[in-house]
Amino acid sequence: MLIYVPATPAIYGTLDTALDHYRRYTKKSLTAVMEAAGWKIENISYANLPGIVAWYVAGRVMKKTSLSGSEVGLYDRWAIPVISRLESLWSPPIGQSLLAIASKPTG
Repeated sequence: MLIYVPATPAIYGTLDTALDHYRRYTKKSLTAVMEAAGWKIENISYANLPGIVAWYVAGRVMKKTSLSGSEVGLYDRWAIPVISRLESLWSPPIGQSLLAIASKPTG
């Protein structure tokens, strides 16, 4: 299974509520939930370290409930390519999202 979930509980805010996110995970909490459901974590890593600041400001400081297409487009066009290159070389210690790869044990 490949799963991509919101991470870093400290940035949970109005955007999360509006997008029906019920929680944000840490590596430890996502691992616990997945293992309790019978999955074995093969790899788990944070993604989008700079997104923490943007999400925090939008959802906790500005109390936004949505992002405009131009805001998302700007971030996706200019920030994501740089972030992706950097994070392909270095795994950040925290991020806006978590990516996990898991398998069901056989037998």
